[in-house]
Amino acid sequence: MTMHTQINPADRTLLPRGLIARRRSVALPVTQAITMADRSGRRPRRVYRAAWKFRIGADVQFGSEMKARVLWRRRTARGLELYDIEVIGDAYGRPLRTVMAGALEPLNG
Repeated sequence: MTMHTQINPADRTLLPRGLIARRRSVALPVTQAITMADRSGRRPRRVYRAAWKFRIGADVQFGSEMKARVLWRRRTARGLELYDIEVIGDAYGRPLRTVMAGALEPLNG
């Protein structure tokens, strides 16, 4: 059984993306210059720069007792930090691991 419902203009979630009207771009103030990116219709690319919690080669603590060294780092699509670490000492059969930054702490001493 198919239900045919009337689409209310306030409820746009039922429409496919192609039918949703997009906002028009705002005019630039006179003080701003138009770049080549603006003329082509594309937005200028944003460069995301943020500080890392640990540097590569830093000694860190994973869990309550595992000591490790940071081998590589990268960011997820959401901007969260992922670290590839090498466990120093007893690694329980897994010397290389990938962990989130929240699971690591700096190793003191």
